[in-house]
Amino acid sequence: MFLSIYLSIAAVNASMYTVVVTNLPPECSEVELKRHFVRMLAQIGQESISKIASVSLAFNNTSEILESMRRGDIIREKIKAVHVS
Repeated sequence: MFLSIYLSIAAVNASMYTVVVTNLPPECSEVELKRHFVRMLAQIGQESISKIASVSLAFNNTSEILESMRRGDIIREKIKAVHVS
């Protein structure tokens, strides 16, 4: 019990250091974004304290994932219906 509480307190999650940036131009790259954030930190004098570890582009495609899951459910139900003895 103590170990699990300690681990949860000591854990560092990516969400603690994650920012969401929206409305980026389609041609924007991870390298360009990292360069931009490094410049921004330098402008406010934080470049030696705050380091940009990495930049990753992700897309909010929750609706596509849910649709794919629904299709999978339908296919599994059809297969189950055909193979019922």
